[in-house]
Amino acid sequence: MQKYIKRILVLVSTAALMTLTPVFAAVKVTAFSPSLYKKNTAEMDAIFGLAGYTIEDFEDKVLVPNLSYLLNSPSSATYTSLPNVFSSSSFERTINNHWDGRSILLGNTNNSYPYEGIRVNSVTFKLTTPISSFGVGLSNFQSLSTHPSQYPITDHEVYVNGVNLGKLENIALPAFVPGITGRNVYLRFDASGVDRIQSITFKNINPRTNNNDLLVFDHVAISPVPEPEQVSLLAMGLLTLGLRVRKKTSSSV
Repeated sequence: MQKYIKRILVLVSTAALMTLTPVFAAVKVTAFSPSLYKKNTAEMDAIFGLAGYTIEDFEDKVLVPNLSYLLNSPSSATYTSLPNVFSSSSFERTINNHWDGRSILLGNTNNSYPYEGIRVNSVTFKLTTPISSFGVGLSNFQSLSTHPSQYPITDHEVYVNGVNLGKLENIALPAFVPGITGRNVYLRFDASGVDRIQSITFKNINPRTNNNDLLVFDHVAISPVPEPEQVSLLAMGLLTLGLRVRKKTSSSV
């Protein structure tokens, strides 16, 4: 019977670790067409399944708790706040790139006018505490399938926790609409079971030396962080069960 008690105690520690530690195995990606965009963001969030999520709208320099982003190649830097606030209406080619309000996140080093700063090869959203679900609106992705008038540059890859999910243009079909002047797609990533999401990366497959595709993001949605109390309750329940089994075993001896 002692071996069963040990197994129960192992389950206690494992349950806590599974909740606190991101273990990536599988993620479901749901793509929503830009035609579903609504100026009323509450209505749009209901369509996208984002009720109760924390939304980062990039309307000021302060990022919501638990969120930062990494710009990588040719330079590499992690940002915990925006260097600048950029309105999509301030440049003719980004005028319809927003998914809420007017301001957006640009994939360049100073988050300002597209021809200023360095256009990076990849943008990674990082979660300090791993979460179960993440949403983000994409714009300005100049995929190879883009009409010539929309300046095709490169296709893109998507990574979750450093794992390559494949080409964005395939993952997001048929909802994905490539191009520079409008919204492309809204994506929601859902981890399965006890898995958690700690990072989401969007990367140019064919980077350019001086003119990478300028990736644009908005309306980042972060699901609630798992409550520590839930971990404690689960651990206490398993521990109580273990003690009861141990007591029963002792009484029968």
